Amino acid sequence: MIVPIAAETERALPPPELTRLRRSVNDALLELVYADTMELLHGVPILELTCPLDQRVHAVLEALTGHHGNPRQ
Repeated sequence: MIVPIAAETERALPPPELTRLRRSVNDALLELVYADTMELLHGVPILELTCPLDQRVHAVLEALTGHHGNPRQ
């Protein structure tokens, strides 16, 4: 699961410390996951949470269960 830095999360959370380092790590992790030049993640499902904050729990549950709506359905 990848939770990239986004404008919505920046507004919702307290101001971060070490913003340049934080942004660099965010960019490096995204590149590592999507470039995967060493094929470390071959076959590993990737879920990037870019949806609005209020929809993230639903998106994770849907990805884990494959169901839409209530995960117990």
